[in-house]
Amino acid sequence: MRSALPKEDVLNRSKLICDNFTDLPAFNESNKIAIYFPINNEVDTIELFKKIILNRKNCFFPKIVNNELYFHKINNLEELESGSFGIPEPGSSIVSTIINDIDLFIVPGLCFDLKGSRLGYGKGYYDRALKDVSSSKIYAFCYSFQILNNVPAGKYDKCVGHIVSESGVVSSKI
Repeated sequence: MRSALPKEDVLNRSKLICDNFTDLPAFNESNKIAIYFPINNEVDTIELFKKIILNRKNCFFPKIVNNELYFHKINNLEELESGSFGIPEPGSSIVSTIINDIDLFIVPGLCFDLKGSRLGYGKGYYDRALKDVSSSKIYAFCYSFQILNNVPAGKYDKCVGHIVSESGVVSSKI
């Protein structure tokens, strides 16, 4: 369903999702926010990046190094280059930050449930990177049709604390 969305629909829904997120007290109270670069019709985070920078907050993007996910501060999208799987990520000269220093994490996924279970792309990068991060700091961005009744989860799968869609924000029942 996500793949079939027209570009205009992706942009319109993404704007609503990003507005729902930036209306949250958590956004206003946070200074360091990690986001992802959208691929395959995922919720577009580029306008959110601009809003983070405009609000003089720090923005971090993920980068895969030696099969692990690290987060790097980015001030300009031109600092991104084609990386793992062809996804734009911070250049190799940009130093990663300590994960516990980041206030909020925005994560993508294929689908989610209200318990906070997340089905990603199967490599476990986010699960491993965020294993010691409180779920309350993790926000899933998705379209409302990506929220299902039940998503399979294993013991190493990291739950999200909040799901942000065009319909609003729900806190997971972890």
